[in-house]
Amino acid sequence: MKRKKMIVLVTGIIFLILCLSVKFYYINFNENILSMIIKENLSNNIYLEKINTSTEIYNTVYEDFLDDEQKSMLVSLIEKTKFNRINIKSVPYSDSDRYLITIKSEGRVIFRLESYGAEFIIVDYAPGEIPAKHWKLRIKNIKWKDYMENIIKLNESK
Repeated sequence: MKRKKMIVLVTGIIFLILCLSVKFYYINFNENILSMIIKENLSNNIYLEKINTSTEIYNTVYEDFLDDEQKSMLVSLIEKTKFNRINIKSVPYSDSDRYLITIKSEGRVIFRLESYGAEFIIVDYAPGEIPAKHWKLRIKNIKWKDYMENIIKLNESK
């Protein structure tokens, strides 16, 4: 009887460690990866597009390349934000504004971040010979959309 209790206890501890490891290494996303990718590509053109999806026909509200100040604001936003991975195929969202950040190098897209308001983002990253990465992430920054709007307004005020 004592041996069964010990086996159950050890199994429970192993299961708990496994669950915590999954949460720490998979669910929590290291946002330093995103800021590092953008920092490495600051010399490339970074393109920002804002699309309104409130009607059946998507309306492009803003589109332009980011200048140096906007690029640094984008890096700062990502560094200030925490993300959690989403492990489902489709994620419901309520915001009608969508932001698309694209980095091209030598004529091909190497990084694409698609933000659905301040709710979640989808990231595609394909740097050369390394296999492409694809992440769905929930945004843990309630001011994400405000920062994106400030990045856009900075260019509109020039």
